[in-house]
Amino acid sequence: MSRHPPLALAAARVSLWRVLGRRGAPAGAPRDELSARTFVHRVIRPDGQIRTVECHARVELDEAGEPVRMTGTCQDVTAFRLAEERFRSLLETAPDAMVIVDEAGRIVLVNSQTERLFGYARVELIGEHVELLVPQRFASAHPDHRTSFAEDPHARPMGGDLDLYARRRDGTEFPVEISLSPLETEEGTLISSAIRDVTERKLARDALTYQARHDPLTGLPNRGLFLDRLEHGIARAKRSHSTLAVLFLDIDDFKLVNDTLGHEAGDRLLVEMTPRLQAALRPGDTVARFGGDEFVVLCEDLTSEPDATRIAERIAFACSRPVTLGPHQHFVTISAGVVVVDNGSSTATDLLRDADAAMYRAKAMGKGRVELFDTSMRERLIERIALESDLRLAIDRHEFRLHYQPVISLDGGQIIGMEALLRWEHPERGLLHPAQFMPVAESTGLIVPIGEWAIEEACRQAAGWRDARGPAGPHLTVSVNLSPRQVARSELASSVTRILSLTGLEASLLDLEITERVLHDDGEASAKVLHELKGLGVRLVLDDFGTGYSSLSYLKRFTIDALKIDRSFVNGLGRDAENGAIVNAVLGMARALDVGVTAEGVETRDQLARLRASGCAFAQGYLFSEPIPSDDVPELVEAALAGLLES
Repeated sequence: MSRHPPLALAAARVSLWRVLGRRGAPAGAPRDELSARTFVHRVIRPDGQIRTVECHARVELDEAGEPVRMTGTCQDVTAFRLAEERFRSLLETAPDAMVIVDEAGRIVLVNSQTERLFGYARVELIGEHVELLVPQRFASAHPDHRTSFAEDPHARPMGGDLDLYARRRDGTEFPVEISLSPLETEEGTLISSAIRDVTERKLARDALTYQARHDPLTGLPNRGLFLDRLEHGIARAKRSHSTLAVLFLDIDDFKLVNDTLGHEAGDRLLVEMTPRLQAALRPGDTVARFGGDEFVVLCEDLTSEPDATRIAERIAFACSRPVTLGPHQHFVTISAGVVVVDNGSSTATDLLRDADAAMYRAKAMGKGRVELFDTSMRERLIERIALESDLRLAIDRHEFRLHYQPVISLDGGQIIGMEALLRWEHPERGLLHPAQFMPVAESTGLIVPIGEWAIEEACRQAAGWRDARGPAGPHLTVSVNLSPRQVARSELASSVTRILSLTGLEASLLDLEITERVLHDDGEASAKVLHELKGLGVRLVLDDFGTGYSSLSYLKRFTIDALKIDRSFVNGLGRDAENGAIVNAVLGMARALDVGVTAEGVETRDQLARLRASGCAFAQGYLFSEPIPSDDVPELVEAALAGLLES
């Protein structure tokens, strides 16, 4: 303990001597019992004030047990004793540790809870400065808090929004909550501190904060924490005139993993990617999971754009190692968009938007790529956002149209069916073809309601043609293209059933066209949906045959009724011997499997002649008719009946 200001040592010496009575130790008394004592006396000062004095003294005894000298200290404890008499019973019933200090910061009184909480005996604390209980890093500022309280002594919590910590006797620190109150005495104002250990509460709060700021699956920072760090990074870049980059990462074909192997496998893939991402970064870089299979990275203090690109390429390489998911190994590719800015000249929203635009560009360029942002990407992104907004409104505004292109029987030139082709009557941009809006519709999922509308409208129109021609027929079939997203929905068959019932069209007059991508991306789920459609009696047509993952097993496994030779092969007839060989091979295979064949994109008489010579039965293309509005279909059918079409 520290030494306190002594009173008159002579007075203390006299008092001690009187207590000992100049007698030796009682027989059998332990020497320690007389060698160290604490005495409390009331003394009169020269000015007449009566003070209470506490003396701590050690008496030295000779061999005979007689006191020969003493050493020690005396302290004026008048205020201590008054406080103790007044507040002891109150303090001992308090649930918290109670520490009372004087204006100089010396501890006047503590309760037993204080002893248990801090590990000090009461005698070790009385008279000590309260900074004994404060961690060293806060001790220098603590007197200022006392001064502030003395200037405005009213009950209040200490520290405000700051985290407060206390220090135990063994040096360990722990979080506390402290409430201050003034205690008025005859000796002046004392400060009462109620101290509560909030370790458990802080642990619970920290756990909740962590959960709120981190992704529960990967443990990475989440969107909120990343945005906070990005804002701070931009501010630092402004102050230091430095360069930072944001990388937007997306796992290619992640949906395929979820759909084929299950969401548990998808989660395992995300968890497997996490340490790879972290290992590829520099110390101080931040990687966060933004949602789904999207990750974002913040890189600060770069020297140039190539630095950011190299980091993205390092990430892509680290993630490219195969991952074992169930019995198979899965090879991963990453599409990455990179935006680099100097001097913190962009907002967090701008950087994320631009990095996202660059990532979409990498996807569009074939996936597994790193693309650096440029302003043209921003313009395309703005256009895409506007297009998506208009696309959502187009459904409610009934702006979609169906145009029809005839399928011609090459044996006589008769129209045997119509392919429904989607058009968008945009209020400002005019008539838009699918290539101008279908990628957005597919990526946003809007293709599902749009596609359902197209099937219903085509069936309604086909039922009208059937009724107009009467029972004698022959009746035109109508074919509608299905997107992969539509086929992925288990409700597709029930939706088609509802439409056929609503429109009254026979299932045999409806052809549903799919691409080879549908069959490849999710074979098991696709097989189930397609078998359900076949059970309704509709025909399945494989469109763009030969341009995708061609496999003869598709034709058997999915019970395909017909296929279409892609226009790229038809266009090369007469100019490329290989195209002619492919067309002949497809026709021969189809005949062997009893599958119908339609050649797409017929535009010249020479192409038509070669198809006929090869034994192709059906064709469609601009040589016969371009896609036309539904109102023009009856006239075109009559022209075919009259032999006015190209034959």
